[in-house]
Amino acid sequence: PAGLWAYAPLRNVKLANGPSNPTPIDTLIENALPSGLKVAPPATRQALIRRATFDLTGLPPTPEQVAHFVDDQRTDKLAFAAVIERLLESPHYGERWTAMWMDLARYSDSKGYEKDRHRDMWPYRDWLINAFNADMPFDEFTRKQLAGDLKPDYRWHDLVASMFHRN
Repeated sequence: PAGLWAYAPLRNVKLANGPSNPTPIDTLIENALPSGLKVAPPATRQALIRRATFDLTGLPPTPEQVAHFVDDQRTDKLAFAAVIERLLESPHYGERWTAMWMDLARYSDSKGYEKDRHRDMWPYRDWLINAFNADMPFDEFTRKQLAGDLKPDYRWHDLVASMFHRN
């Protein structure tokens, strides 16, 4: 495939930063915009914490969390980094991303179709929440779900990890 961009030699590209593009990513985005379309102004701290909290936990921030972030005297970068760290440590982070994972895996608490009988899959759901909150490496996360019950030194949580796929 001659001429395909993926096979082209790497080039070192220098991007200029400026008032309208403070980072190289902003420069790339601004350069990719159709002519006449302008970059939106930076989000306010209220909007920023609301977006981040909804995205990482699926919940709105409390009024106290918003006030704390808005009143934080540190730079935007440092204050926002603290917000992100707090959100990643929240148990709601694992719940949010578990819900997305279960949707992708077509998780259900019932057998579905005409055999809509209940099945106890909540241990698998709880295992997923704990795996996301513990920041389990993806390769381990995948291996435990596919073959956790086949490990020679398996434990209860390894059986639970493979439970959904066994059903």
